[in-house]
Amino acid sequence: MAYSMIIADDHPIVRAGIVSVFEHQPEFNIIGQASNGQELVYLLRVGCPDLILLDVKMPGLKIAGLISFIRLNCPETKILVLSAYDDAGIIKTVIDQGVDAYILKDEMQDVLIEACDRVMTEDMCWLSERVVNIYQSASHHSPTGSLLSEREWHVIDLLKKGYSNKEIAAELNITKSTVSYHVSNILNKLHLTSRVEIVLWATRRSR
Repeated sequence: MAYSMIIADDHPIVRAGIVSVFEHQPEFNIIGQASNGQELVYLLRVGCPDLILLDVKMPGLKIAGLISFIRLNCPETKILVLSAYDDAGIIKTVIDQGVDAYILKDEMQDVLIEACDRVMTEDMCWLSERVVNIYQSASHHSPTGSLLSEREWHVIDLLKKGYSNKEIAAELNITKSTVSYHVSNILNKLHLTSRVEIVLWATRRSR
């Protein structure tokens, strides 16, 4: 059974290009396209897909509102942001909302396919290598830990208490996939490699 997908982007050529990529991927089935936020909301009121490819900037509703709407009304839907913006501030703002992947539009199509596949089959969060590098570069110019969002601090506090991803999800009223995303994001920002290292880092450092 193929994963259902909605493409939300205000550029017809971009949408057509994405459609052409996934026409040859039988594990994905494009069930709708939206050129603005209102159209996306309408499609989601009809039914929730397994995955949304979401542009950062479209006419109508801002991406922050769209992500909140999706999380509230389609909590099991994966959100993969496909963006032309490599600004660290924009990336941080979007990722902090708990999207499942962030990819830049000028990357190779294999990167897009891999992200969609891994997000759906491995229930994991996914950042392209370039996006991770942008985070790391930004962190080199900021005090250690300053790029962490308030939600990420909450996750760290629960990790210190020994909570599992499932328990963290229940405590914070978010999905387990979103918890995994936050943990991965914390690891990238702090240049760590495991949950244990996060706990050790947090134990040594007082906020």
